[in-house]
Amino acid sequence: MTSDQIFKVNGRVEQFINQKIDPETGEIFDPNDSAMMDFDAIEMQRAEKQKNLILWHKNLGGKVDIIDNEIARLQRLKTTVKNRQDSAKWLLEQSMLHNDERSLDFDTCKASFKKNPPKVVIEPGAEIEPYTHEEVVTKIDKSAIKEALKGGIQIKGCTLQQDDRLDIK
Repeated sequence: MTSDQIFKVNGRVEQFINQKIDPETGEIFDPNDSAMMDFDAIEMQRAEKQKNLILWHKNLGGKVDIIDNEIARLQRLKTTVKNRQDSAKWLLEQSMLHNDERSLDFDTCKASFKKNPPKVVIEPGAEIEPYTHEEVVTKIDKSAIKEALKGGIQIKGCTLQQDDRLDIK
């Protein structure tokens, strides 16, 4: 059992997982019947193998939570760094404006004011009618279709489909 596992996975099942699942993509190398035949060939009770797959799945769930927490931490850090960068730029801009400087040129860095592309500013009461167009967006209301189908209304080309999912706890 490696240090990042919460649950002990049988060595033979773990070896199968390591041989049959790509460590880079997480996908089964050969997802056809040969992978299942190789799994069936592991010498242990079917229920024990299935239990080990559930435990492996739960171990991976713990890793997903750790990764999600790290992503959230890094996003907060990115926001902080970006805010600090914006603050440094604002301070430099204010200093240059205060000292009536349009550009700075040092050995290792430069800063200068440049003209932005022109932008349109529309003031209240502007006469812009000839420059407008109406945009119509049609969206499918799947909730309404679902309720209608549940209520017995037949809609051509629409059916209710209920699939199974594997719930692992």
